Amino acid sequence: MNPRLILASFLLLFSAVVPAQPKTNTEVTREYFPGTEKLKKVTEVRITRNMHGDIFNFYKKTTVRQTEFTELGKPVRSTKRITKLGRSGKPCYELFSEETVYDETGRPKHYEKMKCDKQRQTIKEYANGKVIFIRKLKRRRSWSGFWFFS
Repeated sequence: MNPRLILASFLLLFSAVVPAQPKTNTEVTREYFPGTEKLKKVTEVRITRNMHGDIFNFYKKTTVRQTEFTELGKPVRSTKRITKLGRSGKPCYELFSEETVYDETGRPKHYEKMKCDKQRQTIKEYANGKVIFIRKLKRRRSWSGFWFFS
């Protein structure tokens, strides 16, 4: 047999079997206080999607991280949010959300974490940088929410 024909058939076989590779775009924006060069807010947006248009396994995952600062350079609020569009993976839009609020000295004051459209939630309250209250919630998904019962 012709070696070129064998090579071409292997390339076609492996290109059909290999799944689409994800493509990631990252954008970082910075806001400054007016009249000064001090940082006010940093926002990082990372978007991951399929490199090739696969209509049966399409997804778009967006990660947004924001950090706000005071004029003295101490953090005020820090958030992270991961959302997903598409059919693959978990059946929820908001995969992960995390928010930390800091006091004027830069120590954490309130922490909240949510997973999968608020099905799991963790809330922590702080006093002088130490945890004083923890609450964990877990909600069950109702059967009426699934598409095959509609």
